[in-house]
Amino acid sequence: MWRGVPDARPRGRRQNGFTLLEILVVVGLVAMLSLAVLVVPVWVDDQRQLDSESASLADTLTMLNEQSLFSGRLMALRVTERGWTPLTYDVGERAFVPAQGNGLQANRLPESLELTWQYDDLPDDENEERVSLQDAAEQLVSDDPFGGDEQGLLGDDRDRDEREDGRGDEEEDEEPLPQVFFFPSGETTPITFTVRSRQDLDLEARRRMTALGKVRDPDRDEEEEALTAPDEKPDDSLIDDDFLED
Repeated sequence: MWRGVPDARPRGRRQNGFTLLEILVVVGLVAMLSLAVLVVPVWVDDQRQLDSESASLADTLTMLNEQSLFSGRLMALRVTERGWTPLTYDVGERAFVPAQGNGLQANRLPESLELTWQYDDLPDDENEERVSLQDAAEQLVSDDPFGGDEQGLLGDDRDRDEREDGRGDEEEDEEPLPQVFFFPSGETTPITFTVRSRQDLDLEARRRMTALGKVRDPDRDEEEEALTAPDEKPDDSLIDDDFLED
Protein backbone atom coordinates (compact mmCIF):
# COMPACT_ATOMS: atom_id res chain seq x y z
CA MET A 1 0.00 0.00 0.00
CA TRP A 2 1.42 3.29 -1.00
CA ARG A 3 1.89 5.90 1.65
CA GLY A 4 2.20 9.56 0.92
CA VAL A 5 5.53 11.19 1.54
CA PRO A 6 5.40 13.85 4.22
CA ASP A 7 5.41 17.37 2.86
CA ALA A 8 8.90 18.63 3.24
CA ARG A 9 8.04 22.26 2.47
CA PRO A 10 8.93 24.64 5.28
CA ARG A 11 5.99 25.99 7.24
CA GLY A 12 5.65 29.40 8.94
CA ARG A 13 7.68 29.67 12.16
CA ARG A 14 5.52 30.15 15.26
CA GLN A 15 6.36 33.00 17.64
CA ASN A 16 7.14 31.67 21.12
CA GLY A 17 8.15 34.98 22.91
CA PHE A 18 7.04 38.60 23.32
CA THR A 19 8.14 41.59 21.35
CA LEU A 20 10.07 44.40 22.98
CA LEU A 21 7.06 46.71 22.71
CA GLU A 22 4.83 44.27 24.56
CA ILE A 23 7.38 43.89 27.33
CA LEU A 24 7.65 47.68 27.71
CA VAL A 25 3.87 48.03 27.90
CA VAL A 26 3.64 45.37 30.61
CA VAL A 27 6.46 46.96 32.63
CA GLY A 28 4.74 50.34 32.39
CA LEU A 29 1.42 48.94 33.61
CA VAL A 30 3.08 47.17 36.52
CA ALA A 31 4.85 50.39 37.53
CA MET A 32 1.59 52.36 37.46
CA LEU A 33 -0.23 49.74 39.51
CA SER A 34 2.61 49.64 42.04
CA LEU A 35 2.49 53.43 42.43
CA ALA A 36 -1.28 53.34 42.92
CA VAL A 37 -0.93 50.62 45.55
CA LEU A 38 1.58 52.76 47.45
CA VAL A 39 -0.21 56.13 47.22
CA VAL A 40 -3.89 55.23 47.67
CA PRO A 41 -3.55 53.48 51.06
CA VAL A 42 -1.56 56.45 52.42
CA TRP A 43 -4.34 58.88 51.47
CA VAL A 44 -7.04 56.55 52.77
CA ASP A 45 -5.19 56.04 56.08
CA ASP A 46 -4.75 59.80 56.56
CA GLN A 47 -8.44 60.44 55.87
CA ARG A 48 -9.52 57.67 58.22
CA GLN A 49 -7.17 58.86 60.97
CA LEU A 50 -8.27 62.46 60.41
CA ASP A 51 -11.93 61.56 60.88
CA SER A 52 -11.16 59.45 63.94
CA GLU A 53 -8.99 62.04 65.70
CA SER A 54 -11.32 64.97 65.00
CA ALA A 55 -14.24 62.94 66.38
CA SER A 56 -12.19 62.04 69.47
CA LEU A 57 -11.35 65.72 70.02
CA ALA A 58 -15.02 66.71 69.76
CA ASP A 59 -15.97 64.00 72.27
CA THR A 60 -13.28 65.17 74.69
CA LEU A 61 -14.49 68.78 74.54
CA THR A 62 -18.09 67.71 75.14
CA MET A 63 -17.19 65.44 78.07
CA LEU A 64 -15.05 68.11 79.73
CA ASN A 65 -17.89 70.62 79.51
CA GLU A 66 -20.43 68.14 80.90
CA GLN A 67 -18.17 67.00 83.72
CA SER A 68 -17.47 70.60 84.73
CA LEU A 69 -21.22 71.32 84.86
CA PHE A 70 -22.11 68.20 86.84
CA SER A 71 -19.19 68.20 89.26
CA GLY A 72 -18.91 71.96 89.75
CA ARG A 73 -15.16 71.82 89.13
CA LEU A 74 -12.94 73.86 86.86
CA MET A 75 -11.81 71.70 83.93
CA ALA A 76 -9.27 72.49 81.25
CA LEU A 77 -7.54 71.15 78.14
CA ARG A 78 -3.84 71.52 77.42
CA VAL A 79 -3.09 71.24 73.70
CA THR A 80 0.06 70.92 71.64
CA GLU A 81 0.60 70.25 67.96
CA ARG A 82 1.03 66.58 68.85
CA GLY A 83 -2.14 66.06 70.89
CA TRP A 84 -4.13 67.10 73.96
CA THR A 85 -4.49 66.33 77.69
CA PRO A 86 -7.73 66.77 79.70
CA LEU A 87 -7.16 68.40 83.08
CA THR A 88 -9.05 69.18 86.26
CA TYR A 89 -8.14 71.74 88.89
CA ASP A 90 -7.18 70.13 92.20
CA VAL A 91 -7.94 72.59 94.98
CA GLY A 92 -5.76 70.71 97.47
CA GLU A 93 -2.75 70.62 95.15
CA ARG A 94 -3.58 74.09 93.79
CA ALA A 95 -2.68 72.87 90.33
CA PHE A 96 -4.16 71.30 87.23
CA VAL A 97 -3.84 67.52 87.20
CA PRO A 98 -4.75 64.99 84.49
CA ALA A 99 -8.46 64.20 84.46
CA GLN A 100 -9.26 60.52 84.81
CA GLY A 101 -12.37 58.45 84.32
CA ASN A 102 -15.53 59.04 82.28
CA GLY A 103 -13.64 58.34 79.07
CA LEU A 104 -11.20 61.23 79.54
CA GLN A 105 -7.61 60.46 78.70
CA ALA A 106 -4.60 62.06 77.05
CA ASN A 107 -4.38 61.62 73.31
CA ARG A 108 -1.36 61.71 71.02
CA LEU A 109 -1.88 62.21 67.31
CA PRO A 110 -0.31 59.92 64.69
CA GLU A 111 2.92 61.16 63.16
CA SER A 112 1.12 62.04 59.92
CA LEU A 113 -1.23 64.54 61.64
CA GLU A 114 -0.80 67.83 63.49
CA LEU A 115 -3.07 70.05 65.58
CA THR A 116 -3.43 73.82 65.38
CA TRP A 117 -5.88 76.14 67.15
CA GLN A 118 -7.15 79.71 67.04
CA TYR A 119 -9.12 81.65 69.64
CA ASP A 120 -12.46 83.02 68.49
CA ASP A 121 -13.60 86.53 69.36
CA LEU A 122 -16.48 86.99 71.75
CA PRO A 123 -19.30 89.27 70.61
CA ASP A 124 -18.77 92.87 71.65
CA ASP A 125 -20.75 94.20 74.58
CA GLU A 126 -20.90 98.00 74.73
CA ASN A 127 -22.44 98.13 78.20
CA GLU A 128 -20.08 95.77 79.97
CA GLU A 129 -16.38 95.13 79.59
CA ARG A 130 -15.72 91.47 79.09
CA VAL A 131 -12.88 89.75 80.90
CA SER A 132 -11.27 86.93 78.96
CA LEU A 133 -11.75 83.46 80.37
CA GLN A 134 -7.98 83.00 80.45
CA ASP A 135 -7.63 85.99 82.77
CA ALA A 136 -10.53 84.79 84.89
CA ALA A 137 -9.06 81.30 85.20
CA GLU A 138 -5.61 82.64 86.00
CA GLN A 139 -7.05 84.84 88.71
CA LEU A 140 -9.14 81.98 90.04
CA VAL A 141 -6.23 79.56 90.44
CA SER A 142 -3.72 82.17 91.61
CA ASP A 143 -2.59 82.47 95.21
CA ASP A 144 -4.84 85.49 95.67
CA PRO A 145 -8.11 85.07 93.75
CA PHE A 146 -9.07 88.67 94.63
CA GLY A 147 -6.11 90.13 92.75
CA GLY A 148 -4.33 91.66 95.76
CA ASP A 149 -0.69 91.62 96.68
CA GLU A 150 -1.13 88.99 99.36
CA GLN A 151 -0.67 85.33 98.57
CA GLY A 152 -4.08 84.15 99.65
CA LEU A 153 -5.24 82.12 102.61
CA LEU A 154 -2.59 79.44 102.14
CA GLY A 155 0.27 81.81 101.45
CA ASP A 156 1.83 81.60 104.92
CA ASP A 157 1.67 77.82 104.99
CA ARG A 158 3.26 77.61 101.55
CA ASP A 159 6.10 79.97 102.54
CA ARG A 160 6.76 77.89 105.65
CA ASP A 161 6.84 74.67 103.63
CA GLU A 162 9.22 76.18 101.09
CA ARG A 163 11.58 77.35 103.81
CA GLU A 164 11.58 73.92 105.41
CA ASP A 165 12.26 72.23 102.08
CA GLY A 166 14.99 74.68 101.18
CA ARG A 167 13.07 75.91 98.12
CA GLY A 168 12.42 79.41 99.26
CA ASP A 169 15.26 81.04 97.33
CA GLU A 170 14.97 78.88 94.23
CA GLU A 171 12.96 80.02 91.26
CA GLU A 172 10.28 77.49 90.44
CA ASP A 173 9.53 76.60 86.83
CA GLU A 174 5.77 76.76 86.86
CA GLU A 175 3.96 74.96 84.09
CA PRO A 176 1.94 77.37 81.95
CA LEU A 177 -1.81 77.39 82.23
CA PRO A 178 -3.86 75.29 79.80
CA GLN A 179 -5.25 76.96 76.68
CA VAL A 180 -8.90 75.90 77.07
CA PHE A 181 -11.08 76.26 80.19
CA PHE A 182 -14.46 74.83 81.18
CA PHE A 183 -16.24 76.65 84.00
CA PRO A 184 -19.02 75.16 86.16
CA SER A 185 -21.21 78.05 85.02
CA GLY A 186 -21.21 76.57 81.51
CA GLU A 187 -18.84 79.11 79.98
CA THR A 188 -15.97 77.79 77.90
CA THR A 189 -13.11 79.19 75.87
CA PRO A 190 -14.33 79.91 72.33
CA ILE A 191 -11.76 78.27 70.11
CA THR A 192 -11.41 76.53 66.74
CA PHE A 193 -9.22 73.45 66.33
CA THR A 194 -7.80 72.18 63.04
CA VAL A 195 -6.49 68.64 62.64
CA ARG A 196 -4.36 68.64 59.48
CA SER A 197 -2.39 66.08 57.51
CA ARG A 198 1.33 66.77 57.35
CA GLN A 199 1.61 65.27 53.87
CA ASP A 200 -1.43 66.96 52.32
CA LEU A 201 -2.18 70.40 53.78
CA ASP A 202 -5.53 70.48 51.99
CA LEU A 203 -6.64 67.44 53.99
CA GLU A 204 -7.97 68.81 57.28
CA ALA A 205 -10.92 68.76 59.68
CA ARG A 206 -12.05 71.63 61.94
CA ARG A 207 -14.00 71.65 65.19
CA ARG A 208 -15.24 74.86 66.81
CA MET A 209 -16.30 75.24 70.45
CA THR A 210 -18.53 78.18 71.27
CA ALA A 211 -18.49 80.25 74.46
CA LEU A 212 -21.35 78.09 75.77
CA GLY A 213 -19.60 74.77 75.20
CA LYS A 214 -21.29 73.76 71.95
CA VAL A 215 -18.99 71.82 69.62
CA ARG A 216 -19.73 72.42 65.94
CA ASP A 217 -18.30 71.57 62.53
CA PRO A 218 -17.75 75.01 60.95
CA ASP A 219 -17.28 73.59 57.47
CA ARG A 220 -20.65 71.86 57.59
CA ASP A 221 -22.31 74.98 59.03
CA GLU A 222 -20.93 77.07 56.17
CA GLU A 223 -22.25 74.58 53.62
CA GLU A 224 -25.71 74.62 55.20
CA GLU A 225 -25.73 78.43 55.28
CA ALA A 226 -24.76 78.52 51.60
CA LEU A 227 -27.60 76.15 50.72
CA THR A 228 -30.25 78.01 52.72
CA ALA A 229 -29.15 81.55 51.83
CA PRO A 230 -31.35 83.32 49.24
CA ASP A 231 -29.79 83.56 45.80
CA GLU A 232 -30.89 87.12 45.14
CA LYS A 233 -32.18 90.01 47.18
CA PRO A 234 -35.57 91.45 46.26
CA ASP A 235 -35.38 94.24 43.72
CA ASP A 236 -36.82 97.40 45.28
CA SER A 237 -37.04 98.99 41.85
CA LEU A 238 -40.03 96.77 41.02
CA ILE A 239 -42.12 98.37 43.78
CA ASP A 240 -44.38 101.14 42.57
CA ASP A 241 -43.45 104.53 43.99
CA ASP A 242 -47.11 105.50 44.24
CA PHE A 243 -47.71 102.47 46.45
CA LEU A 244 -44.91 103.56 48.81
CA GLU A 245 -46.32 107.09 49.00
CA ASP A 246 -49.78 105.79 49.92
